[in-house]
Amino acid sequence: MKYRFTVPLEEPRSKSYMKSYHVCFSRKLARKISALGQLQFDNLLCLEMDHRVLWYCERPLKQKYHVDGRAITVCPSVYVVYADGTDAFQLVISKPDESSAADEFSLWGVSANEHIEILGHKDIYKGSFWMRNISYLLGKARRIHGIDAGADDAFLRYLSIKGPMTIGQLITAGRITSSSGFDYLADLYFRGAISFTGIEDKQISYKTEVHCNGEQKI
Repeated sequence: MKYRFTVPLEEPRSKSYMKSYHVCFSRKLARKISALGQLQFDNLLCLEMDHRVLWYCERPLKQKYHVDGRAITVCPSVYVVYADGTDAFQLVISKPDESSAADEFSLWGVSANEHIEILGHKDIYKGSFWMRNISYLLGKARRIHGIDAGADDAFLRYLSIKGPMTIGQLITAGRITSSSGFDYLADLYFRGAISFTGIEDKQISYKTEVHCNGEQKI
């Protein structure tokens, strides 16, 4: 599938706002991703682990447009393509309600006929443990190389029949191992086959409940 944006714009590392520069490898994009600041980086991690997101590209474009005779430059934080075929440009900003940049971005979306999303702290940080758990799952999911469709089908059928089970119960039942079970569950979460209860506000542990998301294209 061809996407409108695949390569992020480069930004000189010497600029003052580049003091908080983050880089990591994206399994979804099969390349390194980077962000200017912690909030934008955390948003990329959320996109990486959201199975509803098919593709994304940070810093996709820089575009000038005119409003009431004023020249304005917009720089979307990230371009996102969803699994349902829709796409959007996101602006990630600390306090959208207090920012003129958010207003300018909204005007650009209307003038350019583009779907936009403006995200702040509350949209990205869903709970006190959300980012800690997402980062943990992301690291675990990177360890998986290759997919065993037969094993996946057997595990998901078992979980679907038994209903939600804790990670500890799955280990006791012999469905996953204590050594690599978390890696496997993180991979299934990355692919959208399972979900976890309460990971917004509680740290992932043996007591965390695992749900089968139904039939998934895994």
